[in-house]
Amino acid sequence: MKSHSEHYVKAQKVLDSYLKEHKLRKTQERYALLEAAYSFDAPFDIHDMEEQMKDSIYRTSLSTIYNTFILLEKAHLLLRCKPDGRYSKFIANYNTNARQYLICSKCGLVRSVAVPRVNRSVQLTKWPRFKAESYTLYVSGICYSCQRKIYKQQITTHDETR
Repeated sequence: MKSHSEHYVKAQKVLDSYLKEHKLRKTQERYALLEAAYSFDAPFDIHDMEEQMKDSIYRTSLSTIYNTFILLEKAHLLLRCKPDGRYSKFIANYNTNARQYLICSKCGLVRSVAVPRVNRSVQLTKWPRFKAESYTLYVSGICYSCQRKIYKQQITTHDETR
């Protein structure tokens, strides 16, 4: 498995190409935010990034973070998922062929999983006039911790109605 710094170097080259192709400026803040995004081990949101950048030499406003995330998403360097009623979560795109996530619609927990049968199915599927390079699968539901909380609330409510 590649380290975060190796992934960042590759992502930096992709960003260089994207900025050049779209005639956009190469700002230090964009690269600092990209590096910070690739340093997270888990999905993160805008506020996590804002907190991470507080100690940085680059003073980035919330609007700069938002705009940069949109740019990085368009360049396929970040993946976005949005748990129901929650802030969008972002994941550094290491350009792997398969990304699969379980997302709790109650607490917003995002967990990466590997399902080999899904990988094989996607690899074997042929689409007319389309060559698949990668995919991302989000499965939304309720995590075990939230299921337990709901169950406990139902038990408490049921006992109170007696």
